[in-house]
Amino acid sequence: MVNLPRAISRAMDQGLDLMTIGGGRRNQNQFTPPSIPIHHHQPPSLDQSIANNLLSNWEFLAGFEQQFGLTHPFFYTCRFIDVLKMAQDEHKFVFLYLHSPKNPFTETFCKNTLCSEVVVQFLDANFLSWGGVSNNGESLHLATKVQPTTFPFCAIVACGSDDSLVVVQKIEGPLTPEELLETLQTILEEQGLVFGNWRTKNDDKRMVNIRLRQEQNVAYSSSLQANQEKKPQYEDKAISNNQDIHEVSYILLVSLKACT
Repeated sequence: MVNLPRAISRAMDQGLDLMTIGGGRRNQNQFTPPSIPIHHHQPPSLDQSIANNLLSNWEFLAGFEQQFGLTHPFFYTCRFIDVLKMAQDEHKFVFLYLHSPKNPFTETFCKNTLCSEVVVQFLDANFLSWGGVSNNGESLHLATKVQPTTFPFCAIVACGSDDSLVVVQKIEGPLTPEELLETLQTILEEQGLVFGNWRTKNDDKRMVNIRLRQEQNVAYSSSLQANQEKKPQYEDKAISNNQDIHEVSYILLVSLKACT
C-alpha cells in the first residue's frame, strides 16, 4: 500500500479547494490584503487574493515538511480567521508560528523544539496551530498585527468578542522543548482560566441581550394584536354613530316638512 504524503492527505481531510473561499471550516470574514498600486493591469479579484493566500499557506507547509520532516504540529492551511473561529468553537487557543527562514536560530528551533515529539503531542492536544512565512501572504498581514521583535516567533492568540485578534502571549527567541512546554503549560493554567471567565461573561451578556430582544418582540407582538382586536370595535362604534346621525337628520327633515 502506498501512503499519501501528509500534505496531500491533509487536503483530503480538510476538503480544501484553492479556487473557493477558504478551506476546511469556513467563515465569511477575511483579512483585507494590503493595497498595492498596480499599473497597466486590472487588480486581482477578491477570490484570486484569497486563493493566493491559501497557496502561500500550502507552500509553507510543503517547504516545512521537506526541510524538517512530517513530525510537526498540525498546521491548518485554511485561512487564519477560519482557524480562529474553529478554536473559539472548541474553546481553545491558537498557536501561531511565523517562520523566518533566514534567521540563524530558525533551523535549530524547528528541528529540535517545534518538531519534538512531546511538543507536537502537546500542541495538537491543547491548541489549534497555524503557521506561515513571515513575509508572505496572510503571515505578512499577521506580522503587522502581532509585531514580532525577534525570531523564532510564536504567539498564543484567540478570537475576541468582536471577532478581533487577541494576543494572549508572545513567545520569542530560541527555546528548548522543555522551555516551550513550560511556557505553554503556564499559559493554559493562567491565561486559559482568565480568558475562559472573560468569554463566559461575554456569553452571558450576549444571552441577556438576546433575551431582552425576545421579550421586546413578544411585547410588540402582543401590543399589535391588541390594537388589531380593538380596531373592529372602533369601526362598529363609528358605524353606530353614523347611523344615529342619519336617524336624527331624518326626524328633523320630517318635522320640517310637517311644519310647512
